[in-house]
Amino acid sequence: MTKRAALTVLVFLALWNGPAAARAITVANVADILTALQRAQPGDVITIAPGRYVLPAIRLHHGGTLGHPIVVRAPRLGDVTLTTKATEFIKIAAPDWVFENLDIAGACDTDTDCEHAFHIVAGADRVDIRHNRIHDFNAHIKGNGEGGRFPDNVRIEGNWLFGTHVRHTDNPIAPIDVVGGKHWIVRDNLIADYGKTFDHPATRTDDYGYALFFKGNSSGTLIERNVVLCADQLPHQPYTRGLSLGGSATGPQFCEDTCDKDENRDSTIRNNVVLACPGEPGIYLFRATRARVADNVLIGTGGIVAAAPDTSATVIDNKLAGGEIVAQVGAHLDLGHGVHIHNEANAAPPAFAGQRITAYRAYWSTVPKPKE
Repeated sequence: MTKRAALTVLVFLALWNGPAAARAITVANVADILTALQRAQPGDVITIAPGRYVLPAIRLHHGGTLGHPIVVRAPRLGDVTLTTKATEFIKIAAPDWVFENLDIAGACDTDTDCEHAFHIVAGADRVDIRHNRIHDFNAHIKGNGEGGRFPDNVRIEGNWLFGTHVRHTDNPIAPIDVVGGKHWIVRDNLIADYGKTFDHPATRTDDYGYALFFKGNSSGTLIERNVVLCADQLPHQPYTRGLSLGGSATGPQFCEDTCDKDENRDSTIRNNVVLACPGEPGIYLFRATRARVADNVLIGTGGIVAAAPDTSATVIDNKLAGGEIVAQVGAHLDLGHGVHIHNEANAAPPAFAGQRITAYRAYWSTVPKPKE
């Protein structure tokens, strides 16, 4: 091969493998938003102009590349509100998307119809949902497999996920609901007011609500520095739990490979604050193998509960005001130092949680509420 031919090959490979030049795109109406999303290329930054937009279901089957994500954003949090009646609003089946600074509202006529603001499936690796306020969905952020592929390395950071009313549905409730997937990070979120009501004792696994769960043979999950309020601005609803590895189990057809050995493994829950889940676990481990639960603060909850023989966890340096640390049905716990707060009446959350809760309450009072 001549030097000229070799140079031609190198140029061709560079053009073939490299992403197109990143573009800064500003959109200011529904049609342009939808067009920009469907035509987005790796590295594009799509900025939505301030305003309120009513959008249909969006399906994203193309994505960015490693190091060149497609970013969808508002200039600042509070500038842009996206409202939808879609059952699944934004479904992402490709990698490297970032969504930030958006207010997203479910506006369905019945709660059963508003399932997910984001549904992350198949090969949607490295999706980043950050610094958004999302309300009034059954599972605001949902992750699971599709076509035998499960998304990995997803980040959910700095969001507020909440409800403006008690939900009326038989569907599962969990603002973050993930089945399968490896190395997800859930960090610095506030999750609040996600209870649902029904007129019977909990008889099905789906009757229990969770702030979040990872199940379905998920692994390597990191859950840290989140603030959870089972009920704050809304009345408390029974059977409402906090953070969970394992949730209430997974149908075998939905698991990544198999759930025969566990629902979740090799995951960490640390430095979280869970409040106001009376009678139900603030942290619940079910078929969670080699979990680590450390340095969490639980106030007004049913404590930390581990269940099932294949649950194994190190539970150390947690502070509880209300509830106990309990192993049930053959679960194996290394308790280390399970620190209790004894003066429950005076227990207060850490400063960072208090600041976040104060800001949430002020914002919640400004959000339009559905008419009952």
